[in-house]
Amino acid sequence: MGIKDLLSKNLLIVGTTGSGKTHFLKYLADYLAENATIYVDDQKLFSWARYLTRPYIKPYDQATLSQLIAERSQNSEKDYPDVYVIFDELAHTLEWEANFSDDHQRVSPLSDPLLDWASVEECACLHIHILSATQVPGVMLSPEEIADKFDYYLEFRDKLQEEEEGYTRYVKEKLADRFGPAETLYFGERRLYIHRLGKRHA
Repeated sequence: MGIKDLLSKNLLIVGTTGSGKTHFLKYLADYLAENATIYVDDQKLFSWARYLTRPYIKPYDQATLSQLIAERSQNSEKDYPDVYVIFDELAHTLEWEANFSDDHQRVSPLSDPLLDWASVEECACLHIHILSATQVPGVMLSPEEIADKFDYYLEFRDKLQEEEEGYTRYVKEKLADRFGPAETLYFGERRLYIHRLGKRHA
């Protein structure tokens, strides 16, 4: 699998602090270069400051993306230019503490309108691609929601890292039951597990 296989797809990138999530997102942004508009939700406070000086990379704004979705949904044009939205820490974006009860059951819709709207089919139709990173996938989204909203679930782990936390293991097991085992790639001391989700792989 090459980097081109992951472009124009929705990616959920999982891993602990320092596992390589942000580095991988920046690699994707560099690879895309000036061929697409990129919006970045920089919840890590200035982690993306250097990238946001580039003319084709902009700060994420919910209203702007909501308007883009509305405009593209109402237009019969299908050959839209690609737009990528990077969420460097999904938990901060979704304000999950305000959206979950004490037992971690969601009590309201996803607080971000783009992520609440998104599905792989809708994103493919409108050429809007979501690249998200998080440490806590099982807290933020159910395995069913992950499969609905993302084409690939990628997990970075250190080669010597102990078994992942229960919520991460649970998500991986559910995805493996539904879509088969993950593909494993090695990058030095790191492993990258890749689950292909759903049907959109072209």
